[in-house]
Amino acid sequence: MIRSPRTYALLGGFAVAAGAWGVYIADDPATFTDQMARQVERKAQLGSYWYQFRMARTHVVTLLVTCGAGIWVIISSWKHQANAVVAIAFATAFIVATFGRETGYFSNFYPFACIALAMALSAAGPWNRALTAIVALAFLNEAAILANDIRRYHHRDHSALSRTVLEVIPPGTTVFIAHPIVTPYFALLGRNPMRIAVPTSTEPHAHRRAAVESNYIAVTMPLAYLPDVSELLTGSTPLAVVDQGPGYRLELYRSPGAPTTSGVRTSR
Repeated sequence: MIRSPRTYALLGGFAVAAGAWGVYIADDPATFTDQMARQVERKAQLGSYWYQFRMARTHVVTLLVTCGAGIWVIISSWKHQANAVVAIAFATAFIVATFGRETGYFSNFYPFACIALAMALSAAGPWNRALTAIVALAFLNEAAILANDIRRYHHRDHSALSRTVLEVIPPGTTVFIAHPIVTPYFALLGRNPMRIAVPTSTEPHAHRRAAVESNYIAVTMPLAYLPDVSELLTGSTPLAVVDQGPGYRLELYRSPGAPTTSGVRTSR
């Protein structure tokens, strides 16, 4: 039996978030169902469920610490019922993240891992110092990774990219945006209707059809993920190019069939 008011507060917070999501889904359940079905179809074509762990190899210390804490809470929950809620939440979030086959999903189970870690530290007894040292090592590892990312990507300028998008694409026109760089989306939000493309397995030529029906196309990812759009743009000259290094390149095109615009502007 749950006796802690704080546990009820925690569960209540999740209930509010889940309720808000449910209201959002209820607005268009058919589209939601279709989107989820296509996501499952795409994920079924991906590699091993454990691929995320290979992708997260630079975070191996953090993964070991968080998973270890979660396992401890799960095991101890058989003797200490108060740990059961955290154990269930951790296990559920971890399973969803793992079988979701998306590395970004692992952030979903870290909050429960932090709770589990705090519980493990409080119950460590003579092992407290050793466990604290391991946690500190994991923290330093994450800090080093973050510092390296800041060094690698310090040159990226979201405002310059947004200005280019706003200068090239007129208000009110429709735009097809290829995922994942979201800057064009936020730059145009409220000013232009948008069709967002993601590399999902959909009906044949669905992305091409959406691109053709748009006035402009913003390419922010390797077109190998969208072969039908790549074919559509073959031979086309971009209206503008923003190149800020590997993995951060934007090309803006007028959709085929629209009046041509000469000249290419490059921003770095």
